[in-house]
Amino acid sequence: ADTIQAESRVIAEWNMNIPGNIKEVGNYRNRANAPWDNLPAQWTEGDIYTDGATDADTTIYTPLSSNDSPMAFTERNKKMELLYSLDDCVKHNRPRSGINKPLYLGYTVSDSVTAQYVNNYGSDIDKRPRYYMGSRYDSFKYWTSYRTEKTSDLAVPLIEPHPDFEYQTEPMQRMEEFGVSDESGFIEDVAPYVVYENPVPTNRLVIKMQTNVGTVDQGPFRAGVDQIDDPLYAGDPEKEDYMENATIPKSWDVEVLSTTANNWETIASLTNEDIGPDGHVQLCLGWTLPDDYRIKGEMPNYDALPISGQVGDTYFVTDANTFYTYKRPMWEPVAPYQSWAVDEESLTNKTPVVTNLTDPGNEVTYIKGIRIVVHFMNKGNQTFDLIEMSPRLVADLTDRTQGFNISRTMADLGSKTLPIGDLVVSTGTIDLNNNDGAFSHESNDSVVRDYLFSKIKFNFYETVKRGDVVNTIPIKTLYSQGFPQATGNFDSVSMQLRDAYGILESEQAPELFLQDISLSFAVTMLLDAIGFSNYKFFRMDDEIETIIPFFFVAPGRSVAEVLQDLAIATQTSMWFNEENDFCVATKRWTLPDNRPVDLTLRGNKADNGLESQEMPNIINISSDEKRVANDGTIN
Repeated sequence: ADTIQAESRVIAEWNMNIPGNIKEVGNYRNRANAPWDNLPAQWTEGDIYTDGATDADTTIYTPLSSNDSPMAFTERNKKMELLYSLDDCVKHNRPRSGINKPLYLGYTVSDSVTAQYVNNYGSDIDKRPRYYMGSRYDSFKYWTSYRTEKTSDLAVPLIEPHPDFEYQTEPMQRMEEFGVSDESGFIEDVAPYVVYENPVPTNRLVIKMQTNVGTVDQGPFRAGVDQIDDPLYAGDPEKEDYMENATIPKSWDVEVLSTTANNWETIASLTNEDIGPDGHVQLCLGWTLPDDYRIKGEMPNYDALPISGQVGDTYFVTDANTFYTYKRPMWEPVAPYQSWAVDEESLTNKTPVVTNLTDPGNEVTYIKGIRIVVHFMNKGNQTFDLIEMSPRLVADLTDRTQGFNISRTMADLGSKTLPIGDLVVSTGTIDLNNNDGAFSHESNDSVVRDYLFSKIKFNFYETVKRGDVVNTIPIKTLYSQGFPQATGNFDSVSMQLRDAYGILESEQAPELFLQDISLSFAVTMLLDAIGFSNYKFFRMDDEIETIIPFFFVAPGRSVAEVLQDLAIATQTSMWFNEENDFCVATKRWTLPDNRPVDLTLRGNKADNGLESQEMPNIINISSDEKRVANDGTIN
């Protein structure tokens, strides 16, 4: 367009799952029989509903007792506790769906096959679920709802008795399975929760779960004598059977624990239509307004409103406790209501954010806990597998940003002759106005004063307006390094920033020795082992993957070091893109001679030498040629 308006936006996000503030993590019994008919509306520490509700029991049968009756002992099944962990679901840097530790819950596929599906091969491995045998030493674990519990004594045992047992009518302990859906999809004992010592400010809730489906169709497959469609394919989003294969809830509620009466309050009743293949669900706290309204911020009173604005611009007026929207030629009150709703992860002008960190008003709510209650699963014989439940605080820091500097590095031509064979980190700095003390730990007015020591996630965007059309373009995602440093008279603070490379540096690589594997499989094994699933592979359509004859990971090495060696050995470029995805690109894909360019540079002159009818987009062109000569020394 001949005229555009561009401005930067800086969005900060805090994960409020702080280890020192987590009081209790557990699960509620929610069964169709007494005394578990209804979930308690109030949280009580040590409640019978939650006592042992995440444990799995096992029964050990012994020889006959002195009176010739069978004996049985019940103890906790520690294997389930070691392989699956609800405590891990409140940690930071949790992945999306895709990294699975399967349970064998056999069901009939056909008359000749009873199995579950696993798939860990192919060039599209990053777009499909992966399956690994669980280990107590895994650094990444999630929670599965499956558990067994002793519920009553039976006259007839549920397992085959020992051949020496002469009396099969003696009371024996009955073990029942919970957390697995029946034929109708109904599921019991699935209400995981987290409770905090101190209430946390939040305006966003993030929930992640396993879906066991991907976005690539590799079917059909042979199952015994039958031919079946790909059971791990999510389906076409435009068709009715979309997400039909997914192991996700069909009916579920999200609840928060109030700060006053310790009551669980339902904030959203959701269905399977709210969940995508990645299992990421995001609830945002905002004001419900008509689609053509845009929340611009808060004003203390009506007189503080701008003289004019664009139709749809909306401000919350504090003293009137209501919204005013601009309807040419004046501002008129509008009565929206505050609610939680599923929102897209991408930023738009309507995305609810906090604009004031010292007096946020209704932009923030304080909660003491989160509870997820699952009623029905997508289909029978499914477990609910939870990866994460976390409250977030998302704030717009654009108006307080004095300046920022970002280096988005895909390759380093300063030290190498080709933009390949390297793993590059991107860095940055940001300077923020702190005249209100929002980033001071001693400030009692700051909403985030207790969370400044945590890593802060910064998302940088560029909004481009062309008339009434607004495009929000992601620029980079970076994380704070260390505590905000004050400068001058404490009216401003600065922070050093780094991308997700720091996660790879801090995680130890698993010890591996594999033969004849592809590069994509090696990278997948490394990142899946530490619970990092945001990765993408770029290669030409006709390109055959590099095969590594011997892939050995020595003890004590970080994931970043191993990836660096892989990049050098296979001439591969690795970097984090603007959306925080870890990108792995082959040499053929990286070098522009091998693939079509997706950008046209134009000057004032067209190819025929005449004036171009299109607007030029070249500001300046400069080129430096770096010649490399052979060198050597003979002693």
